[in-house]
Amino acid sequence: MPHSFRNKVRHFQRHMPYTARPLTEDDLPSLLDMARTAEVEHRGNVDDWNVLELELEAFSTLGMSGVYLETESGQQAFLVGYENTPEEYTMTTPKHDPALPAQTTAVLIHEMAQIVKDRYPLINLEEDLGISGLRQAKILYNPVDRLNMFYRVLWPALISAVALAVADIADALVIGARVGEKGLAAIGIVTPVYMIYNLIGYGFSTGGCVTHGKLTSAARNYDALCHFRTMAAWLLGISAVIAIGGNLLMTPLLSLLGADSSRPELLALCKTYARPMIAAAPIFMLNFILYDFVRCDDGARLASLGFSLGCAVDLTLNIVLVLILGMGVLGSIIATIAAQAVSVTVLSIHLFTGSGVLRLKNILRAVGDRKEIRKEVHTSLVIGFSTSIRYVFQFLFLPLGNRLLLRAGDLGLIDGDLYVAVFDVVMNVSYVSSSVFQASSETMQPLASVFSEEHDRDSLKCVLRLALSWGLALGAALAGLLALFAGPVSSFFGVTDPASQAVSIPAIRIFCLSAPLGGCLIILMGYYQSVGENRLSRLITLMRSALFLLPIAFVFGMFYPAGFWWLFPACEAASLLLLGAVIRFRRRNALTADIPVFSAVMDNGDHELQRVLEGLERFCEEQEYPMKKAMQIQLAAEELCLVTLEKAFTGKPEEYIQVTLCEEKSGDFSLRIRNSAPYFNPLDMKMGRLQQDAKEEFLDSMGVMMVKKQAKALYYRNYEGFNVVLAIL
Repeated sequence: MPHSFRNKVRHFQRHMPYTARPLTEDDLPSLLDMARTAEVEHRGNVDDWNVLELELEAFSTLGMSGVYLETESGQQAFLVGYENTPEEYTMTTPKHDPALPAQTTAVLIHEMAQIVKDRYPLINLEEDLGISGLRQAKILYNPVDRLNMFYRVLWPALISAVALAVADIADALVIGARVGEKGLAAIGIVTPVYMIYNLIGYGFSTGGCVTHGKLTSAARNYDALCHFRTMAAWLLGISAVIAIGGNLLMTPLLSLLGADSSRPELLALCKTYARPMIAAAPIFMLNFILYDFVRCDDGARLASLGFSLGCAVDLTLNIVLVLILGMGVLGSIIATIAAQAVSVTVLSIHLFTGSGVLRLKNILRAVGDRKEIRKEVHTSLVIGFSTSIRYVFQFLFLPLGNRLLLRAGDLGLIDGDLYVAVFDVVMNVSYVSSSVFQASSETMQPLASVFSEEHDRDSLKCVLRLALSWGLALGAALAGLLALFAGPVSSFFGVTDPASQAVSIPAIRIFCLSAPLGGCLIILMGYYQSVGENRLSRLITLMRSALFLLPIAFVFGMFYPAGFWWLFPACEAASLLLLGAVIRFRRRNALTADIPVFSAVMDNGDHELQRVLEGLERFCEEQEYPMKKAMQIQLAAEELCLVTLEKAFTGKPEEYIQVTLCEEKSGDFSLRIRNSAPYFNPLDMKMGRLQQDAKEEFLDSMGVMMVKKQAKALYYRNYEGFNVVLAIL
């Protein structure tokens, strides 16, 4: 149930006490008088009044029912409805005393739902396009489209994120068990190189996939192909430079990271680990960009499979090469590179057999406007690096934390070596705890970019709420388990003696306090990236990675090293507070109005289409669209909806069509028709039973042909099992 809907009901209940009961025939005369007065005062639609009068006069004959509401001051309201099918109840015609507020409609819907919810699994609201709240309420009681789209992406993303977290800590677990402290130290020293990989890889892939989603949603498929090709080429070029330059400058690089000739054994281990890792930079980068682009190109399941297989290979080979064969750090990095190669191989399948836009032959052949492509690439990099820049600050944070703790140890304030080891454990725990929130963010991002392109504000709010709800539910549960079993977790990383666990257990539990706060920020950062609010996403990154993290770490390290771990909840809380203040300030000082958008949801019944078309006509009149353009819009909507109703739907009650219209900044009109039918492309009438009759196919395609002729462009896209047709008029 939408938060705003619940608030309306609660506000009305608090400030206007009322009684509600099922409607009876004895109530009808007074309700007719009240409704007639309301229609006169509000100059309601004459057809609506005629329908209401007929419904009330034949209330029993039609088998109708309803809810009657009366406030303590005697004001009345009512809503009537009827049984559509044994499984579906339809509410229609909410009316209330003119003195009552608009929230009365929400209260009527709520009370009627309480009466019929136990008898009918599906509750439908006839679309009264004059009342914006009814569309929200209709989706409230039948939200299959957004939920299905979200859940289809959530589970693959969750599996991938958890698998990635396991892979992130696999090296530390296996090397710690087999090689000991020096092996862990070598991995710790080389870890900042991974931060550089993350900086570049996520900088290209995260922003790139957001832009890819927007381009494909706008049916700019050739631009999307050219955009991917350019991003991939640049990333592979940069990775080649890293592979060559890194190996040529290996000794000074490791010296900079802390492994110099004064510690020959440690330096040798670092070189053994770093040389193959840096040489394989192109494989790492290819995995970054393929994973995110495949995920946003209707390939979430394949992306999850590729990533999960790679992580499984990493863990398996680590056990075989390090624990069984005793290859040490060399075996560990070989396992990591092999895992990346397996993941890239699986993800590459999408380029040959996937259902999205990306096909290798099309990628190589695509031609687009170079100026536009450069613009989109620039946008992608701005979006991506606005968040991946955090890895630069992590590059600074890890050595800063280590040095502060070692300094405190030299001063005799703490056991410096122990606290550095516990710091490494806490950071590994952070990778696991944040994986769930990252999965929720990745689930939301492609959907949010699509809804943003459609100007579908209700759907944007819905997917954000879903991401926050699922992220917090799963993330808080995981953090609770980690805190509860902090002792076994410490032992898992090799911190086993009681004195050491006396430090590690509180450290893990203190960090877990920050997990829900940080998770909210991760999800919000992904949301703002997807909808083009790059300043807010950069602000979140800056706060969590530098503005608060580094100064707070310095303060705790200098003045309270024994409680160093409190820096995590302090940083996340400060970031959330500042973000909230910025958002409130922006809302109060907003200078631009939202683009007017018509959006209506209809079920698979023919009677719904006329009501939607009438609403579309009223919207065009209200926005003062040119008459010729308005007629083109209505014709396109009617023909595309009709062919979907007749040829795509199977009669299931959950089937729906959503019609969305808005005027873009360019002056063009975007009409989107989304439906929940099985794969159905109305632009290609050679499907299913149409092949049986060429004459029928010709007649069915006439309406679509007229739309093609009048539209500037007409595109089809199937995304996560939903069909979307975009007409540019």
